[in-house]
Parts: sequence; C-alpha cells; structure tokens
Amino acid sequence: MTPSKIMMLIDPIALTILAYIGPGIGSGTLGIILGIILSFFMAILALVWYPVKRLIKKRGSKGVKKVGNEAVNGEVPTEDSSSKID
Repeated sequence: MTPSKIMMLIDPIALTILAYIGPGIGSGTLGIILGIILSFFMAILALVWYPVKRLIKKRGSKGVKKVGNEAVNGEVPTEDSSSKID
C-alpha cells in the first residue's frame, strides 16, 4: 500500500493536505479574504464616521451660511449687490 492510500484509510480529510495550490488560486483566495475583511472594517468606519462628521459640521457652522467661497452672516448676496464695486 502506498502512503496516500494509508492516509486515506486513516483520515479521509488528509487528502486535502496533498493538494497543490498554485500562485493564481492562492493570490485570488488571498485577495478575496482581504477584500471581505477590509469591507467589514470600512462598513464599521462608515457607521461611526458619518454621524461624527455631521456633528462636527453642525457645530462648526452655527449661524453662518456659506455661499460660494464667502461666508455671509445670515444674508444671501444677490447679483446686483455682488457685482457693484465700492
């Protein structure tokens, strides 16, 4: 009896140990595993970050409206008033 037949009789799962994993399959499997792990952590980060971002934005813009590149305190400039140069 060959060693592989003896191993098959002792433990049928041991045949997977004799399998060859080539570089294509190995790198593909590694990429899938890393992708799943990273997507899980990105989902957790998104659930935590966006509410915090809204709180920061809400606290930083009390009473000041942004129009274009200018911050105007409660007023929205019109075309007539913005085109005049004093």
